[in-house]
Amino acid sequence: MGEKGTEAIILSDRLTGPDRMALPSLISAGAVHQHLLKTKQRPKAAIFSEAGDCKEVHDYATIFGFGCDGVCPYMAYEALCKMNADGLVEAKSKQEYSDDEIMTNYRKAVGKGLLKVMSKMGISTLQSYKGAQVFEAVGLADEIVSRCFTGTTTRIQGTDFEALYRDLERLHHIGYPDNSNSPILVQNDGQLHYRDGGEAHLNTPGGMANLQVSSFCSMSLSLSLFGVMYTKTLNSHTST
Repeated sequence: MGEKGTEAIILSDRLTGPDRMALPSLISAGAVHQHLLKTKQRPKAAIFSEAGDCKEVHDYATIFGFGCDGVCPYMAYEALCKMNADGLVEAKSKQEYSDDEIMTNYRKAVGKGLLKVMSKMGISTLQSYKGAQVFEAVGLADEIVSRCFTGTTTRIQGTDFEALYRDLERLHHIGYPDNSNSPILVQNDGQLHYRDGGEAHLNTPGGMANLQVSSFCSMSLSLSLFGVMYTKTLNSHTST
């Protein structure tokens, strides 16, 4: 690699289309990073990711932590510029911003978030954090961890490459439906906030209502219902 003059590897998912699925940027960057380490070529080239799935601080924290040198979150930029063009940013902030200002503020926010994550581990520079793999994998099978995140602790097995492909296939079908005339809706799967039919959370509206009733009225029935709902949700998390 170094002898041929290649100094950077750019991983991009921009060519995603009806006949091409995007691979998660963390998986691709981690796999390339581990391959270069095993072949003793990692110091010869940097790894950059043009990633449409990097948007939150945790996304950057993991992709940097598993060996990526730089990220271009083009989809996040395009979403912010679209929100600005639609007037959503001005409506919320009560002042106008240019697209450059919004993207600059976004980068600053991500940088502060990364610094907060690193500081909790006693790390002050991105150079020391990059590739440190200071994470524990939860819900990933050994075949993914050994190939893409070699050496990472994983005590709870889960998703393997086949299950990962099924998830990617499902998401790709939503983004590129067979009927091109049907509207494409961005679904909220409830990762951050509870959504009916979305990802299971321990603090469901029903559970919180029963807990509040039991605390104010000393009703053992409501407390029992909360316990049943809590146990059911916890078991669903463990089984998946």
